[in-house]
Amino acid sequence: VEEDQKIVNNKRKAIEDKPGTAGNPGK
Repeated sequence: VEEDQKIVNNKRKAIEDKPGTAGNPGK
């Protein structure tokens, strides 16, 4: 569903915005 994809994208973006998280170490 479109809503679910939006949520997934938001979570992914939130993770990317945090430096040093698993999956994005040292960012």
